[in-house]
Amino acid sequence: MPFSEVQELAAEQAGYFTAAQAREWAGWGPQHLSYHVGRGNLERLRRGIYRLARYPHADDEELIVAWLWSGRQAVFSHWTALVLHGLSDLTMNRLHVTLPVEWKHRRVRWPDRVVPHYADLQDEDATWSGNVPVTKPVRTVVDCVEEGGRPDEVWKALAQGLSKGLFSADEVAAPKARVAAWLERNG
Repeated sequence: MPFSEVQELAAEQAGYFTAAQAREWAGWGPQHLSYHVGRGNLERLRRGIYRLARYPHADDEELIVAWLWSGRQAVFSHWTALVLHGLSDLTMNRLHVTLPVEWKHRRVRWPDRVVPHYADLQDEDATWSGNVPVTKPVRTVVDCVEEGGRPDEVWKALAQGLSKGLFSADEVAAPKARVAAWLERNG
């Protein structure tokens, strides 16, 4: 397969792709990838993950790389999803992802800053934020409440999400009650 066809397919993922996808799409092995890296057509971002060299950089590059690393199974969630939905101004020091429960028993060396969570998400639990999948706002708030910690941030996210119409008061009644009770006990 010519390089132009790989470019076209990678463009569907903001210019990024994995070695496995190159093998599947074009029958490319490691020698093809090495050749194109050497010619300056591709950049190797980490083992098995590449980027078209002349493709514009994506603002969410770190997220795309983590998502591709997971075999496109990770969904950004928890505190990371709050930021992606504009419900928090926290700095993303760590990238929270939810992976299928089957990943729980894998022996994996996680990419830097990735914090794994495990749940078998349904299609209705996720949406897209730019180039990556993310839990929907209501699921995100519930996940943050269940994880615990930072109730002040969850409370702000609840208020912002309600004012922006991202979820209804009924959808977040139980999480809101849990946060209010925590704040009352510890406030």
